[in-house]
Amino acid sequence: MPGLFKIVSEDIPRLYTGIAECMAVLVFVMLLPRRYDIKKSIFIIAPWSFLHCAFLVFTARVYIIFWIPCMFLAVFSMYMMLHILIKRDRIYHIYYTLWAFLAAEFTASLEWQIESFFLPDRADSRFPIGASVQAIGFFKGDVDLITGIIRILLLVGIYTAAYNILFKLESSIIKNDTVVRLTIKDVVSSTLIVLLTFVFSNMSFFVRNSPFSARLTDDVSNIRTIIDLGGLAIMYAFQSRLSEVSKERELMTLNNVLKAQYENYRNYQETIDLINFKYHDLKHQIMGLMAEDDPERRMQQLETMRKELEEYRPERQTGNNVLDTIIASKSLRCKKNSIELTCVADGRLLSQIPVADICSIFGNALDNAIEYESMIPNEDRRMIYLGVMQKKGFIYIEVRNYCPENIKIKNGFPVTTKKDKRMHGYGVKSIAHVVKKNKGNIHFENKDDEFGMKILIPLNA
Repeated sequence: MPGLFKIVSEDIPRLYTGIAECMAVLVFVMLLPRRYDIKKSIFIIAPWSFLHCAFLVFTARVYIIFWIPCMFLAVFSMYMMLHILIKRDRIYHIYYTLWAFLAAEFTASLEWQIESFFLPDRADSRFPIGASVQAIGFFKGDVDLITGIIRILLLVGIYTAAYNILFKLESSIIKNDTVVRLTIKDVVSSTLIVLLTFVFSNMSFFVRNSPFSARLTDDVSNIRTIIDLGGLAIMYAFQSRLSEVSKERELMTLNNVLKAQYENYRNYQETIDLINFKYHDLKHQIMGLMAEDDPERRMQQLETMRKELEEYRPERQTGNNVLDTIIASKSLRCKKNSIELTCVADGRLLSQIPVADICSIFGNALDNAIEYESMIPNEDRRMIYLGVMQKKGFIYIEVRNYCPENIKIKNGFPVTTKKDKRMHGYGVKSIAHVVKKNKGNIHFENKDDEFGMKILIPLNA
């Protein structure tokens, strides 16, 4: 119990720790999707940084029993700032708070260890540069000024270098096409990594007599920096593995979507073949009915059969059998849901695109459009347009549908309006995957009560 009422002997200035934590938060605000633009985000961070650093400085020399809650309050302060500024779920706010805290601990420890080695009052025969600085200060009488300049230069240089490295390492994962899917288990594991790293790196300040503690000041600083670096390495390896698992899971899902689209195409082809067979069979029946003796009765039967056949006649011949099959099958769904489908397509342009890719692009695009249009209350407004044409050496594909609501476009992709967001959106992702594979570009837009998808694929890509 007496140890709990001992003044904390941590030697890193709390202002240094505060600045490190604020800069770590800023790094993740720059990397992650923000609620506000960068100017407004910085405008919010600036006063928070001042208050955060002031709190740490004010609680610099407190009893250990109070120091631990103060540390939790500082971490909670970082969490709240990320929660306010970052447009992600709470689980991501917790995870990146842990990242920011551990990065700040390492950066502040590294800077202070190097600064202690450079400062004049630590100069000795082991490091002549420090002695030289002390000599210059002695002759000029500017020891304090030179010390202050060195401190500022080291602080700026080391913090800038450390957070630039952190930014580049994290951007390779965070700004990847695949979003790391976090679970409660992942966050608990990350919390244990950070907690154990923090405990072991700071143990020498609280318990001098233990197998994991050091007694000399230099050894304490070395242990702290090395353990913090090890914790960061473990966290990065853990995050990299999460990213790889997310990629594998998403690739598997995309492959399943592509496979399902291709299987649907094969089923569509069988259905269309049956329809074509029935169509030609009925044409022969019509010829037999033409021999009917009663002209009026004969014509009535013929007209009835003609109207029935009209709905199933394969009227769209785009020049590509795969596209014809997909359009014919989707046309049946459109008619069933009172959706007007307009098609202006030169299917011959698609000859260079694999069958599975054609199924993915048009099958998913039309399925999404039909699903949305089916929910429009006014059947007269239900409309889908499909276009395939050539534009300046590119295959231009456009699918648009009536859309009175404002669909948000995030990171270039529409945000699903369904509640279970993790189980949806793979149709769009599979389209983007196929377009990218064919060296093309995809663009979504929502304006004038229409939602549109535009694709450009180089001819003979």
